[in-house]
Amino acid sequence: MGRFDLGVHQRQKGIWVLQATQMPAVLVETGFVENYDDERYLNSEKGQLQIAESIARALVKYKSQVETPVSNLGINTSGFKK
Repeated sequence: MGRFDLGVHQRQKGIWVLQATQMPAVLVETGFVENYDDERYLNSEKGQLQIAESIARALVKYKSQVETPVSNLGINTSGFKK
């Protein structure tokens, strides 16, 4: 989307709101309200639509990856019996 990306970082210690649930959970940081440009983007209709579409695409991609296991060799193993 042409937005600056700080990357994905795994914390050494877990995040309580993700660990204190009995279901799968996702935490999405869309920007920082103390950053003027982020705040304007987050409050705009265009920004909210782009963020919502990006989150939806990511969840669909993740679901597809989880439901279609791939071996370490990159071979689709979903059709093999175990």
